[in-house]
Amino acid sequence: MHNTLDKFYNYLAEILFRYFTTTNPLQPGDRYFVHFENDDDVALCFRQLVDYQPELAEDFSYRYDEDTQLYQTKTIRFGEIKLILASHKDATENFLTMLRNQVALQEGPFEKTAILILFSGQLDSLIGGSGDLTKSGMPLSFDSFNADIQEKISHTFATKTDKRTILELALKNKINEFPLGELSIFDFNHIIAIVQNQRFEKDDFQLLGLFPHQELETIMDVNRIREKLDQNHGVFETIEYAVNYGNVQSDLDRLLTTAGITEIERGLADESWKLIDYADLVRMIIKPDKEKPVDYKGAEQNLLSANLAVWERKDSNNRRLFHVIIFNSARTYPFTQNFEFSATLRGTLSLTKVNRSLANVERIGKQLQLTVNGPAYNGDALFFEYADQKVPSAKFRFRVWVIDGTADFLDEFKAN
Repeated sequence: MHNTLDKFYNYLAEILFRYFTTTNPLQPGDRYFVHFENDDDVALCFRQLVDYQPELAEDFSYRYDEDTQLYQTKTIRFGEIKLILASHKDATENFLTMLRNQVALQEGPFEKTAILILFSGQLDSLIGGSGDLTKSGMPLSFDSFNADIQEKISHTFATKTDKRTILELALKNKINEFPLGELSIFDFNHIIAIVQNQRFEKDDFQLLGLFPHQELETIMDVNRIREKLDQNHGVFETIEYAVNYGNVQSDLDRLLTTAGITEIERGLADESWKLIDYADLVRMIIKPDKEKPVDYKGAEQNLLSANLAVWERKDSNNRRLFHVIIFNSARTYPFTQNFEFSATLRGTLSLTKVNRSLANVERIGKQLQLTVNGPAYNGDALFFEYADQKVPSAKFRFRVWVIDGTADFLDEFKAN
């Protein structure tokens, strides 16, 4: 697969260059930062910023005193201002904090400079006195780039109804996953990378949770395309879950024929199952049940106990996989947590990974009732699933952590 992240960070560089040049021209003493998920993302972003307009990039070196090593990095010229690119991969938190403070002073080699700090992990001292470029109103926030990326989709794929519809629908679905205030540019990396690449390749379908479907190129009716995309995505996420977390044979025997399961298994080693054309796969899908499964309404908030807090998030790639964290501030056990459905549960409950000394799960009316006897996290995390009686292929899966303490120490990560 081509490197989609290169294209994503190329777009990020495009936005930042526009921001520092036109939208909010860079000023001496400006200090910004961007936080990334991992070190590889830091390196990719750094490289794309330097390579975006290489004629503006220059070497920069600084030695704090005779006892410290020479620090070397790159700057990018914006008019008379040099933007120092600083990464935690090349310096300690204390050194980066010192660089930020030197830029604020505007003395010696730091005269007419600004700084952009790229880092992953926890570097709390860098946040104060610097602007977060992903926050609302800043160039990497959703409210800043949303209109731009929608315009790029419309322009780049103007003559390709299927590809334009795929990207517009993917964008809409991603927006609906999170509250608007919690969205940043990193939540849209695959969509942006495809648009920035200016073409939609066969490998790109899987990035959006889809099988390739060449037949869509012949359909001009957007509503028909969307209907087929919904079906495609549902099949893809079911198969992907079986491949990643379950058993292909037993989990897919109600969805695919024997020939279909064999085709998936043939592509497990190199992940080529993701490249099967959906039209070919449809011929190997067993006719679905006409009945509709129950709807899951969510984890019940325990209004009688101020000591329990529940975080629940639907998996971004699987609509029936739910990640739950229960915070038990009183550290009192046992307690119960209910998971509410729309109808009485008469299907199959499987305790995939539940240490019975820590917890148990039961079907009670319209609820799955989880009884917890102690903390459960990391290797002891609870994993159970409920298969609907009318539509057995509809499996609701729950991954539950139980943590002693309050949610305060994780609040800043709740959106992630």
